[in-house]
Formats: sequence, structure tokens, C-alpha cells
Amino acid sequence: MIAILKSKQAISPGYNMYILECMEIASAAHPGQFLQVRVSKGSHPAMRKPLSVFFTEGDAFGLLVKSAGYGAELMSSWEIGEDIDVIGPLGKGFHYAKEDNGFILVAGGIGLAPLNFLAQELTGKGKDVHILYAPKRDATIMNAFTTKTGAYVHYSENRHTVADDLKELISKINDPCGVFTCGQNEFMKLVSETAAECGLQTQVSLETRMSCGMGVCLGCVAPVRDGDDWVYKTVCRDGPVFLAKEVIFE
Repeated sequence: MIAILKSKQAISPGYNMYILECMEIASAAHPGQFLQVRVSKGSHPAMRKPLSVFFTEGDAFGLLVKSAGYGAELMSSWEIGEDIDVIGPLGKGFHYAKEDNGFILVAGGIGLAPLNFLAQELTGKGKDVHILYAPKRDATIMNAFTTKTGAYVHYSENRHTVADDLKELISKINDPCGVFTCGQNEFMKLVSETAAECGLQTQVSLETRMSCGMGVCLGCVAPVRDGDDWVYKTVCRDGPVFLAKEVIFE
């Protein structure tokens, strides 16, 4: 599928925002899903870059990209108006009940990407949404957060303080429905364990290298509990969103 690059800008040191136009993608995407993006016109790199949908607006969608690595470097050379080859949306996203309210979103670094889209959807439905971001030293990335007017934003100094800050936040919210998080595995493990101590279930959006994005190559498998045993599941097809209690964090 072809998407047209409409704009690109530096959001904060180390992070860029790309806004592309493609009605089919923007209308079909759900929070937590991702896209497989071809970053160059040539044959190298052969694999696409998996990126979470950051937001949608009309026929457009946004991608928040950490400006590190070869793929991100190639993306920075894109020209406005350029055709970009994209596959998606792919994967299984976040889920919640219609009557749920009191949502707590916990983002670590670039883990903000899928949670911003979730916050956009929830605030659009009039839900009570709180987002806790860590580390605070990277707070300029929140310049990209598209739902500041409808969501309450909180900060934690780093992953060592996020547990206490999350407990305090949970205590202040009337009947929270659950926690939703994305970040490095150790960060999400800490968030989910803290939420469980407070009686809340957590949904985690796993971050891993994906090659095909469709569960064929089996390059992105993660260990997931299956009753008293465990199995490998593909992050791209079976996820990337899982219940935290199912995931065996390594």
C-alpha cells in the first residue's frame, strides 16, 4: 500500500514525527497495531521497519520514530510528497469494555507511540485517561502527545521511581479499569507487577524485532504462559498486545 509523506519534524532531541496520508490505513488502524514500513526505494535493507501507529486524523496517520539506527537514518532523508510503501495495519491491539473508565497508561521512552493512539481514542469517547511517562528527563517527547487537552499527564523520574508513582496514581483514581503499558521488558514487568499488587490487570505492548510482520518467519516469538505450561507466540501476529499475566518476561 502506498502512503504519501505530508510532513516530518523533529519533536525533541532524538525523536522525529512523520505524518503520512493513506485513507485505507488511517481508517482501519486500531490502537496498539503497527505498520511494516519500507524505509528505502532500493533492496537494502531487505526488511521493513515495524512502527506503531501514533495517531490518526482523517486520512492521515502519524509515526513517532527514535532517530537512531540505519532505518531511522534512511527515513530522515524522505522528501515531502514522496510515496512510501507500507503494509498494515497489522497485529492485535489494546482492548477494553464499552463501560470501562479510569484508564492508566504507563509509557517508557518511545513506548509512548502506541499509547498515544490509545489515549486519542479514549479521550475521544469521553473516558478518564491518565498517562504516566518515564523518564522525566525525556519529557520533551511529550510535545508529540496529541491528547493533552483530554488526558491527565504525569511524570516519573525514572524506572526506579515508576512503581511508587504508579501506586500513588492508582490510589487517586476512582475505580480504575486497568493499566496499559509499553516500554522495555523490565519496565513493563515492573509496571505489571505493581498494578497486580493493586488488584489491576495490565495489557502490555511488546517491543521486539519483527521481520515479516505476519507470523511467517517466526523471528519475533515470545514465551507466553499456556495453563501450567508455556508456548512461544509470535509478537507480530498474536500480539503485539498481550495480557501481562500471560507473558514470561526475560
